[in-house]
Amino acid sequence: MNGAGNLARTRGEYATAQAHYIDGLELYRTLGDLYREIGLNRWAEERYLQALDLSQRENDVEGQALPQKALGLIYYEVFGNKDEAVQRLQEAIDLYQKLGDSKTIEQIRDRLAAFQIQ
Repeated sequence: MNGAGNLARTRGEYATAQAHYIDGLELYRTLGDLYREIGLNRWAEERYLQALDLSQRENDVEGQALPQKALGLIYYEVFGNKDEAVQRLQEAIDLYQKLGDSKTIEQIRDRLAAFQIQ
């Protein structure tokens, strides 16, 4: 997916490389959202993991936070893996704290509290 980005990077064309990586990241997240909406949850998981990997390589904090949150919700709501869900959502909280996004942090904490009740 990032062949063009890698090629641009090796040529020293960093702005071009970054644009390719951002396009790839957006594509993975968008596909993850789409697959999740239509119930293809394993495919959604794969795309979110790809988005997470790419954003980690690029040190993109927001790019990491979004798929972590989505993965946490999938792991709990679809796969019933509460431990993995809590871990992913806590990671998302930590990332959103770096971004100063208190509204999203509150939403995630509300979800975590609801998980504890169920």
